[in-house]
Amino acid sequence: MNAWFGRVGSAGALPDGKPSVWLITTPSWTEEDAKLVAAGCEEEGVPLAWDVKPGDAADLAREACLRSHLEVGIGIGEGKEAAIALVHVSDRPYVTGSAEHSGELRWFGQAAARISKSQPVPDRSAAEQPKENHREQYQNHKNPEQPEPDIAEIVRAVMSALSASGQDSGKEGGRT
Repeated sequence: MNAWFGRVGSAGALPDGKPSVWLITTPSWTEEDAKLVAAGCEEEGVPLAWDVKPGDAADLAREACLRSHLEVGIGIGEGKEAAIALVHVSDRPYVTGSAEHSGELRWFGQAAARISKSQPVPDRSAAEQPKENHREQYQNHKNPEQPEPDIAEIVRAVMSALSASGQDSGKEGGRT
């Protein structure tokens, strides 16, 4: 059983009484999407329980917060809309927005977890754009006027320098 994330009714479900933020998604969302939300919660040290049900983001978030012992719920509906609801704010979702990519899904988990701990919601601007992987960052930031290094040539130069220093140290090693 995963200590941080579990789908209701599955073998890996969190225990019923375990304090956790709840996430309810429509059937079009996958477990991988829910795991991204769970990763945001886990960063804040708060478990996430997950369930699936048809509905819009605000209604799903409202039901999720009512199920949560921490009284905080996330709903993700069709059309990539997401909402966070609180038990004590019954007239509207507390936070709404888009959940189009992994960074936003993770942000919703982190934000709900922080709200459950009475901490400030993290800055959303960092989650608005998908993160580039390291290779893309290198490709986007390298100097086009500088030629690519020849790795084979570098290895030959290093090996040559090592063998030359080994010969020199061997000669000096013989002297006392």
